[in-house]
Amino acid sequence: YLYCIDLFKKACSTVDIEANFVFGNYNFQSPNSNRCIRIDIQHEHTLVKPGGRGSTGAPIGKINFKEGAYLVRIDRLNYFNSLDIIIDYSLPNLHNVKTSGLFNEYSAKSIYIAPFLFEVEKPLFKQKTRDCFTSFINIHEPRRKRLLEEISHKNLDSVNVTDRFSKKQLAALYNEFKVLINIHQTDHHHTFEELRVLSALSKGMVVISENSPLTDLIPYSEFVIWKDYAEIVDTAKMTSENYELCWNKTFNDSFFAKMTQIQDNNLSTIVQKLKELR
Repeated sequence: YLYCIDLFKKACSTVDIEANFVFGNYNFQSPNSNRCIRIDIQHEHTLVKPGGRGSTGAPIGKINFKEGAYLVRIDRLNYFNSLDIIIDYSLPNLHNVKTSGLFNEYSAKSIYIAPFLFEVEKPLFKQKTRDCFTSFINIHEPRRKRLLEEISHKNLDSVNVTDRFSKKQLAALYNEFKVLINIHQTDHHHTFEELRVLSALSKGMVVISENSPLTDLIPYSEFVIWKDYAEIVDTAKMTSENYELCWNKTFNDSFFAKMTQIQDNNLSTIVQKLKELR
Protein backbone atom coordinates (compact mmCIF):
# COMPACT_ATOMS: atom_id res chain seq x y z
CA TYR A 1 0.00 0.00 0.00
CA LEU A 2 2.74 2.47 0.98
CA TYR A 3 4.79 1.45 -2.05
CA CYS A 4 1.83 2.19 -4.33
CA ILE A 5 1.26 5.57 -2.68
CA ASP A 6 4.89 6.45 -3.32
CA LEU A 7 4.50 5.47 -6.99
CA PHE A 8 1.45 7.73 -7.36
CA LYS A 9 3.36 10.63 -5.81
CA LYS A 10 6.18 10.12 -8.32
CA ALA A 11 3.72 9.81 -11.20
CA CYS A 12 1.92 13.02 -10.20
CA SER A 13 5.20 14.90 -10.42
CA THR A 14 5.38 14.06 -14.14
CA VAL A 15 1.70 14.27 -15.16
CA ASP A 16 -0.16 17.59 -15.31
CA ILE A 17 -3.31 16.63 -13.41
CA GLU A 18 -5.31 18.43 -10.73
CA ALA A 19 -7.26 16.03 -8.55
CA ASN A 20 -7.81 14.74 -5.05
CA PHE A 21 -6.55 11.18 -4.76
CA VAL A 22 -8.44 8.91 -2.37
CA PHE A 23 -6.55 5.64 -1.88
CA GLY A 24 -8.80 3.22 0.00
CA ASN A 25 -12.43 2.95 1.08
CA TYR A 26 -12.62 6.33 2.81
CA ASN A 27 -15.56 8.73 3.12
CA PHE A 28 -13.62 11.71 1.80
CA GLN A 29 -15.18 15.17 1.60
CA SER A 30 -13.37 17.32 -0.94
CA PRO A 31 -12.06 20.68 0.35
CA ASN A 32 -11.91 22.09 -3.18
CA SER A 33 -13.47 21.88 -6.63
CA ASN A 34 -10.97 19.35 -8.01
CA ARG A 35 -12.26 15.96 -9.07
CA CYS A 36 -11.66 12.89 -6.91
CA ILE A 37 -9.74 9.94 -8.30
CA ARG A 38 -10.55 6.90 -6.21
CA ILE A 39 -8.07 4.03 -6.02
CA ASP A 40 -7.81 0.75 -4.16
CA ILE A 41 -5.98 -2.58 -4.23
CA GLN A 42 -7.69 -5.82 -5.19
CA HIS A 43 -5.71 -8.33 -3.14
CA GLU A 44 -7.90 -11.44 -3.38
CA HIS A 45 -7.56 -14.56 -5.56
CA THR A 46 -9.65 -14.52 -8.72
CA LEU A 47 -8.42 -17.93 -9.94
CA VAL A 48 -10.59 -20.17 -7.78
CA LYS A 49 -11.87 -23.66 -8.46
CA PRO A 50 -15.61 -24.35 -8.09
CA GLY A 51 -16.48 -24.98 -4.46
CA GLY A 52 -13.70 -22.77 -3.13
CA ARG A 53 -14.29 -20.62 -0.06
CA GLY A 54 -15.94 -17.31 -0.94
CA SER A 55 -16.72 -18.32 -4.52
CA THR A 56 -20.52 -18.57 -4.32
CA GLY A 57 -22.02 -16.88 -7.38
CA ALA A 58 -18.71 -16.46 -9.21
CA PRO A 59 -19.06 -17.22 -12.94
CA ILE A 60 -16.99 -19.75 -14.85
CA GLY A 61 -14.12 -18.23 -16.82
CA LYS A 62 -11.96 -19.33 -19.75
CA ILE A 63 -8.82 -20.49 -17.92
CA ASN A 64 -8.79 -24.27 -17.75
CA PHE A 65 -7.36 -26.76 -15.30
CA LYS A 66 -7.40 -30.55 -15.64
CA GLU A 67 -10.97 -31.12 -14.49
CA GLY A 68 -12.64 -27.94 -15.78
CA ALA A 69 -12.32 -24.16 -15.76
CA TYR A 70 -11.51 -21.69 -13.00
CA LEU A 71 -14.15 -19.37 -11.67
CA VAL A 72 -13.70 -15.61 -11.94
CA ARG A 73 -14.05 -14.53 -8.32
CA ILE A 74 -14.12 -10.79 -7.66
CA ASP A 75 -14.77 -9.92 -4.05
CA ARG A 76 -16.70 -6.62 -3.58
CA LEU A 77 -17.31 -6.16 -7.31
CA ASN A 78 -19.71 -3.22 -6.88
CA TYR A 79 -17.17 -1.38 -4.73
CA PHE A 80 -14.36 -1.86 -7.22
CA ASN A 81 -16.55 -0.78 -10.12
CA SER A 82 -17.16 2.50 -8.25
CA LEU A 83 -13.42 3.30 -8.37
CA ASP A 84 -11.36 5.00 -11.05
CA ILE A 85 -8.27 2.81 -10.71
CA ILE A 86 -8.08 -0.79 -9.48
CA ILE A 87 -4.63 -2.09 -8.61
CA ASP A 88 -3.98 -5.82 -8.80
CA TYR A 89 -0.79 -7.55 -7.71
CA SER A 90 -1.25 -10.41 -10.21
CA LEU A 91 -1.26 -10.53 -14.01
CA PRO A 92 -2.85 -14.02 -13.89
CA ASN A 93 -5.68 -12.47 -11.84
CA LEU A 94 -6.21 -9.76 -14.45
CA HIS A 95 -5.95 -12.23 -17.35
CA ASN A 96 -8.54 -14.49 -15.76
CA VAL A 97 -10.95 -11.57 -15.43
CA LYS A 98 -10.32 -10.08 -18.87
CA THR A 99 -10.51 -13.30 -20.88
CA SER A 100 -13.89 -14.14 -19.34
CA GLY A 101 -15.40 -11.16 -21.17
CA LEU A 102 -17.80 -10.66 -18.26
CA PHE A 103 -16.28 -7.69 -16.47
CA ASN A 104 -15.26 -5.16 -19.11
CA GLU A 105 -15.78 -2.10 -16.91
CA TYR A 106 -13.67 -3.66 -14.16
CA SER A 107 -10.91 -4.68 -16.58
CA ALA A 108 -10.74 -1.22 -18.13
CA LYS A 109 -10.02 0.30 -14.71
CA SER A 110 -7.49 -2.33 -13.63
CA ILE A 111 -3.70 -2.06 -13.71
CA TYR A 112 -0.95 -4.44 -12.64
CA ILE A 113 1.56 -3.23 -10.08
CA ALA A 114 4.20 -5.79 -9.15
CA PRO A 115 4.16 -5.80 -5.32
CA PHE A 116 7.67 -4.77 -4.31
CA LEU A 117 8.32 -4.12 -0.65
CA PHE A 118 11.95 -3.16 -1.23
CA GLU A 119 13.90 -1.19 -3.77
CA VAL A 120 15.77 -3.58 -6.02
CA GLU A 121 19.48 -3.91 -5.34
CA LYS A 122 21.91 -6.17 -7.15
CA PRO A 123 21.90 -9.21 -4.85
CA LEU A 124 25.16 -10.44 -3.40
CA PHE A 125 25.77 -13.98 -2.25
CA LYS A 126 25.67 -14.33 1.53
CA GLN A 127 26.33 -17.31 3.74
CA LYS A 128 23.14 -17.94 5.70
CA THR A 129 22.74 -19.53 9.13
CA ARG A 130 19.29 -21.11 8.60
CA ASP A 131 17.80 -23.16 5.78
CA CYS A 132 14.10 -22.48 5.11
CA PHE A 133 11.08 -20.62 6.33
CA THR A 134 7.36 -20.45 5.63
CA SER A 135 4.96 -17.68 6.62
CA PHE A 136 1.60 -19.35 7.27
CA ILE A 137 -0.71 -17.49 9.65
CA ASN A 138 -3.39 -20.18 9.65
CA ILE A 139 -1.44 -23.42 10.06
CA HIS A 140 -4.64 -25.45 10.37
CA GLU A 141 -5.43 -25.25 6.65
CA PRO A 142 -5.09 -28.95 5.70
CA ARG A 143 -2.46 -28.61 2.98
CA ARG A 144 -0.35 -26.23 5.11
CA LYS A 145 -0.64 -28.60 8.06
CA ARG A 146 0.45 -31.56 5.91
CA LEU A 147 3.44 -29.64 4.57
CA LEU A 148 4.61 -28.60 8.04
CA GLU A 149 4.26 -32.20 9.23
CA GLU A 150 6.35 -33.43 6.30
CA ILE A 151 8.98 -30.78 7.02
CA SER A 152 9.19 -32.03 10.59
CA HIS A 153 9.22 -35.71 9.57
CA LYS A 154 12.09 -35.17 7.13
CA ASN A 155 14.08 -33.04 9.60
CA LEU A 156 14.28 -30.02 7.33
CA ASP A 157 15.65 -26.98 9.14
CA SER A 158 12.59 -24.81 8.60
CA VAL A 159 10.63 -22.33 10.71
CA ASN A 160 7.07 -21.10 10.23
CA VAL A 161 7.09 -17.36 10.93
CA THR A 162 3.80 -15.79 12.06
CA ASP A 163 4.76 -12.57 13.79
CA ARG A 164 7.35 -10.71 11.73
CA PHE A 165 5.83 -8.75 8.88
CA SER A 166 7.17 -5.22 9.12
CA LYS A 167 9.59 -4.17 6.40
CA LYS A 168 12.51 -4.23 8.84
CA GLN A 169 11.55 -7.64 10.26
CA LEU A 170 11.14 -9.17 6.81
CA ALA A 171 14.52 -7.86 5.67
CA ALA A 172 16.10 -9.52 8.71
CA LEU A 173 14.39 -12.82 7.86
CA TYR A 174 15.61 -12.68 4.27
CA ASN A 175 19.17 -12.16 5.52
CA GLU A 176 18.94 -15.10 7.93
CA PHE A 177 17.34 -17.82 5.79
CA LYS A 178 18.37 -19.38 2.48
CA VAL A 179 15.02 -20.50 1.04
CA LEU A 180 11.40 -19.35 1.12
CA ILE A 181 8.79 -22.09 0.66
CA ASN A 182 5.52 -20.98 -0.93
CA ILE A 183 2.39 -23.10 -1.47
CA HIS A 184 -1.28 -22.43 -2.18
CA GLN A 185 -3.35 -21.93 0.94
CA THR A 186 -6.15 -24.24 -0.20
CA ASP A 187 -6.82 -26.77 -2.96
CA HIS A 188 -9.13 -24.22 -4.61
CA HIS A 189 -7.39 -20.82 -4.50
CA HIS A 190 -4.63 -20.77 -7.11
CA THR A 191 -3.53 -17.19 -7.72
CA PHE A 192 0.23 -17.05 -7.23
CA GLU A 193 1.19 -15.26 -3.99
CA GLU A 194 3.34 -12.52 -5.50
CA LEU A 195 3.55 -10.26 -2.45
CA ARG A 196 5.23 -13.03 -0.46
CA VAL A 197 7.52 -14.21 -3.26
CA LEU A 198 8.60 -11.02 -5.00
CA SER A 199 9.75 -9.34 -1.80
CA ALA A 200 11.89 -12.39 -0.95
CA LEU A 201 13.39 -12.55 -4.44
CA SER A 202 14.17 -8.86 -4.46
CA LYS A 203 16.28 -9.37 -1.32
CA GLY A 204 18.21 -12.29 -2.81
CA MET A 205 16.30 -15.28 -1.36
CA VAL A 206 15.88 -18.49 -3.31
CA VAL A 207 12.15 -19.24 -3.66
CA ILE A 208 10.54 -22.65 -4.11
CA SER A 209 6.90 -22.33 -5.07
CA GLU A 210 4.07 -24.69 -5.84
CA ASN A 211 3.11 -24.70 -9.49
CA SER A 212 0.47 -22.10 -10.36
CA PRO A 213 -1.70 -21.40 -13.40
CA LEU A 214 -0.53 -18.87 -16.00
CA THR A 215 3.06 -18.71 -14.75
CA ASP A 216 4.08 -17.60 -18.24
CA LEU A 217 2.42 -14.25 -17.45
CA ILE A 218 4.49 -13.68 -14.29
CA PRO A 219 7.34 -11.44 -15.48
CA TYR A 220 9.94 -12.96 -13.15
CA SER A 221 8.78 -16.59 -13.27
CA GLU A 222 12.15 -17.79 -14.59
CA PHE A 223 13.73 -16.93 -11.23
CA VAL A 224 11.33 -19.07 -9.18
CA ILE A 225 11.84 -22.83 -8.65
CA TRP A 226 8.43 -24.30 -9.56
CA LYS A 227 7.41 -27.71 -8.20
CA ASP A 228 4.31 -29.79 -7.57
CA TYR A 229 3.07 -29.82 -3.99
CA ALA A 230 4.42 -33.35 -3.37
CA GLU A 231 7.94 -32.31 -4.41
CA ILE A 232 8.24 -29.13 -2.34
CA VAL A 233 9.92 -30.46 0.83
CA ASP A 234 12.46 -32.67 -0.96
CA THR A 235 13.31 -29.80 -3.31
CA ALA A 236 13.76 -27.44 -0.36
CA LYS A 237 16.11 -29.92 1.31
CA MET A 238 18.17 -30.36 -1.85
CA THR A 239 18.26 -26.61 -2.48
CA SER A 240 19.46 -25.87 1.05
CA GLU A 241 22.19 -28.48 0.75
CA ASN A 242 23.32 -27.00 -2.59
CA TYR A 243 22.51 -23.42 -1.72
CA GLU A 244 25.39 -21.59 -3.37
CA LEU A 245 24.90 -23.45 -6.65
CA CYS A 246 21.14 -22.77 -6.65
CA TRP A 247 21.67 -19.15 -5.65
CA ASN A 248 24.08 -18.51 -8.53
CA LYS A 249 21.69 -20.17 -10.97
CA THR A 250 18.78 -18.01 -9.81
CA PHE A 251 20.50 -14.65 -9.43
CA ASN A 252 22.21 -14.59 -12.79
CA ASP A 253 23.17 -11.60 -14.91
CA SER A 254 19.63 -11.01 -16.15
CA PHE A 255 17.97 -10.99 -12.72
CA PHE A 256 18.81 -7.42 -11.70
CA ALA A 257 17.96 -6.07 -15.17
CA LYS A 258 14.59 -7.80 -15.11
CA MET A 259 13.71 -6.58 -11.61
CA THR A 260 14.71 -3.03 -12.47
CA GLN A 261 12.57 -3.19 -15.62
CA ILE A 262 9.55 -4.40 -13.63
CA GLN A 263 9.89 -1.55 -11.14
CA ASP A 264 10.22 0.95 -13.98
CA ASN A 265 7.10 -0.55 -15.58
CA ASN A 266 5.18 -0.04 -12.33
CA LEU A 267 5.78 3.69 -12.47
CA SER A 268 5.13 4.01 -16.22
CA THR A 269 1.86 2.08 -15.83
CA ILE A 270 0.56 4.61 -13.31
CA VAL A 271 1.78 7.55 -15.40
CA GLN A 272 -0.11 6.21 -18.41
CA LYS A 273 -3.26 5.63 -16.37
CA LEU A 274 -3.20 9.18 -15.00
CA LYS A 275 -2.78 10.55 -18.52
CA GLU A 276 -5.90 8.62 -19.56
CA LEU A 277 -7.84 10.19 -16.66
CA ARG A 278 -6.84 13.79 -17.34
